[in-house]
Amino acid sequence: MLYQAYQTQSDLMSPFRLMAQAGAASFWLAKTEGSMLRKLAASFDVFSRLRLTHTRPAYGIQHITVGEHQIPVTEHKLLELPFGTLLHLAWFEKNLISHVPMPHVGYMRRVYPGFIQLSAFMSMNPERHKNAFKEMYQHLVNGDVAKADIIRVFYDEYLAVNDLPAEFYLETVAKVFQTYDLARGALTYRDRIVDLAAIRRTALMTVEGERDDICSVGQTVAAQDLCPNIRPYLKTHHIQTGVGHYGVFSGKKWNQQIYPRVREHIHASMG
Repeated sequence: MLYQAYQTQSDLMSPFRLMAQAGAASFWLAKTEGSMLRKLAASFDVFSRLRLTHTRPAYGIQHITVGEHQIPVTEHKLLELPFGTLLHLAWFEKNLISHVPMPHVGYMRRVYPGFIQLSAFMSMNPERHKNAFKEMYQHLVNGDVAKADIIRVFYDEYLAVNDLPAEFYLETVAKVFQTYDLARGALTYRDRIVDLAAIRRTALMTVEGERDDICSVGQTVAAQDLCPNIRPYLKTHHIQTGVGHYGVFSGKKWNQQIYPRVREHIHASMG
């Protein structure tokens, strides 16, 4: 009854919204700002939009920026059903996979270049990285070598990247982020289904960073529900305040707050 009442009300109002839409277009004239005519056109426009729709607006993603380059994004309809359309945004392999250049070992091997991943990470917080290098420069100028070394050590590790084999990267993107194989119970290894319910005696600890903008809070803890047969006392979860994606397993808070909890959980599970 509730849905029918809503639909009846929507149907009754539909002609008025159509008239308002036409009126908004008719009365919207140039150089009439602030006039009664513009106010009337604006009222019609607002009224015509006070409705629910079942049509998704376009995503409007024409391109993405990778480093200094703009990569076009195209949509392909993989499956059309009455309740929705499955879109494929088919640019990962086309635009992110490259061949190893000479004179590097593995020349012409297809890889996901490490510098692309690093550029993506750094582009999320460019001011933070820029300020860090400015601070390191100033520390060196002032003779504060110890302070400069803290920043240097961090970036020596942060800027050390490897390429990923194209096959591994594309498979990971597909199975983790597009088809969610593990969460659906469809992940296979050597043609056998990976059954997380079979894990019974292994301890499980999940750790998340409060400021993680890659894997937001809630994604990692989902592993707790995916392993239902691990006894509760072997499970634990920790959210670390003040750290992002990289800081979860690197830096001061990892050493002082996260690692001790991981160590304690390992020792407790072996008792």
